[in-house]
Amino acid sequence: MTTVQRLASLMILSLLMTVAHAAPDREATDIGVKAESLLLDGRYDDLESIATDYRNPNQRTTGGNAKLYHFYGALGAYRSSQSYGYESEISRETKRRCLLDWQAKRPKSVAARIAVAEHWSTYAWTERGGSYSNNVAPEQWEKFREGLRLQRATLDGVPTDMDPHVRYLQILSAQGESARKLVDTLYSQAIAVHPAYFHYYSQRADLLQSKWSGKPGELTAYIESVLRTPGGNDGLVAYSYIASMLLRTISSGDLFKSEVGFDWPTLKNAYKVRENQYGLRNRDWNSLLNLAVAARDRGSALDALDRIGNDWNPTVWTERHYFDQAAAWARAR
Repeated sequence: MTTVQRLASLMILSLLMTVAHAAPDREATDIGVKAESLLLDGRYDDLESIATDYRNPNQRTTGGNAKLYHFYGALGAYRSSQSYGYESEISRETKRRCLLDWQAKRPKSVAARIAVAEHWSTYAWTERGGSYSNNVAPEQWEKFREGLRLQRATLDGVPTDMDPHVRYLQILSAQGESARKLVDTLYSQAIAVHPAYFHYYSQRADLLQSKWSGKPGELTAYIESVLRTPGGNDGLVAYSYIASMLLRTISSGDLFKSEVGFDWPTLKNAYKVRENQYGLRNRDWNSLLNLAVAARDRGSALDALDRIGNDWNPTVWTERHYFDQAAAWARAR
């Protein structure tokens, strides 16, 4: 197996592991259910209206996620796949037929083309599967490449500044092809136009982990850099997004070690800023509890635990006993 193949396989395993442990998010689910219902009913004008509304950067779910992110994720999903935490009950064939009908009947629609591209992206990664490269069958590689090719073709000519999800999908495709220079270029273009589309920052940090294509010290430097670019409150929120994403594959204690480089007082403040601006979800409070315990900040851990109660989040803890241990430490005198 070549280095490029190994990196691609590890990246795919990470993506699928993230999906497998994703806990349902009520607001995201509601967005997805409505979008799918309108698509199945052929109410394309309503979908266009929602997409236009969701392009307003103030349209967010609790915690700061862009509603647009969940809108396209749900439209691209189908049964047996999962996109951005959304589980669809619609077959791949039905979903594809409806999406292509929307595109055909609204050929100038940017939203339709992004939704179709999202579907091809989901198809590519699902068909590729999570095995290492040498265990992927030739027909799986063929479908993976087909999906990425169709995604690129669908987005060709779509205005990149109008909708932030265009760049998000282009970056994901470039990651799939291990095209690091292209990823870097697309990321720089993306944040220059849409600095508050926080999904760019967690996506970028994932790529910069040393087990993917990050060079020594690159992830640490990047984490610190978001405090300058975009900087301000947006930079602090981005800082918290990166921490939340890395918690999926790195233990909370390791996040504060020099290899990663988070600073607890800064991260604590980042979550406070995020709460003030967007509120925090159950998952966010669970993440904050996990981080506070690792930082040995019992007061912050207790504050988070008061918000959580007994509602532990499997995306953060994986197993209940880890949450129980953290709660017991927070309550200890």
